[in-house]
Amino acid sequence: MKMKSIQLVILSLSLGLLGCLPEKVVEIEIPPHERQLVVECYLEPGKPFRLMLTESVGFFDAPDTPFVDGALVVVSHGGIHDTLSNVPAFDFQDLKFYNYSSSSIVPADYDSDFTLFVRDRLGRELRGTTKLLRPIEFSDLFHTFNEDTMAAVTAQWLDEPGVKNYYRFTLHKDSLVVSEESKKGLRIEFTLDDRIGDGQEFTVSTFFDFKPGASLICTVYRLTEEAWRYFETASLSADANGNPFANPVTIYSTVEGGFGVFTGLNYFRDTLEIP
Repeated sequence: MKMKSIQLVILSLSLGLLGCLPEKVVEIEIPPHERQLVVECYLEPGKPFRLMLTESVGFFDAPDTPFVDGALVVVSHGGIHDTLSNVPAFDFQDLKFYNYSSSSIVPADYDSDFTLFVRDRLGRELRGTTKLLRPIEFSDLFHTFNEDTMAAVTAQWLDEPGVKNYYRFTLHKDSLVVSEESKKGLRIEFTLDDRIGDGQEFTVSTFFDFKPGASLICTVYRLTEEAWRYFETASLSADANGNPFANPVTIYSTVEGGFGVFTGLNYFRDTLEIP
């Protein structure tokens, strides 16, 4: 009993001494953020050359989209050089804004490399190289109903054997333009590759989420490995945003001298009407 009392006194004294220890403020110097060029450019055959050029911001900077004007922006392919003007363009389908554009149309050139060169007023330079891949068609696209007359969609396409293939699949309901109020627009989006199933038929099926009368627009993109990495990491980063339990994700960049994506974006699209 006496021993227990002594132990309690010692414990109380220890806690009291800890409470009296002075607080030490540790200051960590964060180096200033060095802004770099950021580019977003998708080459879609049949559409004009368009590009968004901004610069990166620091983690503690105010949220902003600092557009970079007055830069030299050139896309080259097959000996042809297209200089994009610092003229805004808006893609109403994908709801994307670009601050550089051209009246020239992206050709369906599957043989030549497309190269990007950017130099801004500060002398910063950014480069990128990509290719347009031939689109791959659906071998089948159909729906099935459950007992509640809700429909699921199945899309199938044949993978080219002996070649590393990367894909992006999207499904839009009723419209390619997103509208949260009417529940239209993008409903499913994911990337995949043929590490398992080389040369076999890919089958993608949805849940029974669609009512009769829905118009479902299915698209399969054939991507380069660099574009696949970009879309994969961009999706993971979006999922992690605002989640305190998720690991931070660095978005893969397909360009040198800065950040961003420069890629061909060729696809096959078909619409399935749910009766």
